[in-house]
Amino acid sequence: MSLFFVNILIFSFIPLTFGRTNSHINNIDITTFLSKKVTTSYIIMSTPLLNKKKESSEQDSNPEEEIAYRPYIQKSSQYAYKKQYSKAEKELKNGLVLYNTNSELQVTLNMIKDMKSRIIAPSHASYLSKGFYYIENNNYEKAIFYFLKAKRINPNYPFTYLCLGISYFQLKQYNKAEKNLIKAKKIFAYNKENHGIKVAEKYLFKIP
Repeated sequence: MSLFFVNILIFSFIPLTFGRTNSHINNIDITTFLSKKVTTSYIIMSTPLLNKKKESSEQDSNPEEEIAYRPYIQKSSQYAYKKQYSKAEKELKNGLVLYNTNSELQVTLNMIKDMKSRIIAPSHASYLSKGFYYIENNNYEKAIFYFLKAKRINPNYPFTYLCLGISYFQLKQYNKAEKNLIKAKKIFAYNKENHGIKVAEKYLFKIP
């Protein structure tokens, strides 16, 4: 902000701030005014700009909703572990009836559909479903073990990197988490899968 603009800002705010006519301004300690009134106003004006990234990243975050939709994903993981992909798909669709804009439900559904339709190889699907099951049961080390196996079969499947990133994040291995989440985001972007991008960004934002 230029000095000229700041001066205009100062004198335009004086009547509004004190609710007086200009004849009373001479009685104000201008140093106090500058240090308290204008500085405060400027901080209030500037804070939204400084926090724009934070607000945009957090705008879809809703802890109460996350608690509510998580059981659908957990139940789906149990069915997927048993290779009951139709039941896993149905569970996620039930969740999307209530939370139809939820990206985690949608991106998980896309993975289950790939398993069900055999777009991905059965061996790949087997490792993914096991990793999916363990990540939903908070056994992140074991989840990583299976996702790394899945990665060796298909190194271009974004859900694998997404889950690796989440698992490493939960274990506070933030460098590995970031690396995998960025990889997932790039593949999701290439495939124009916006839900996957949003989930990757959600966890990238949380990395300290």
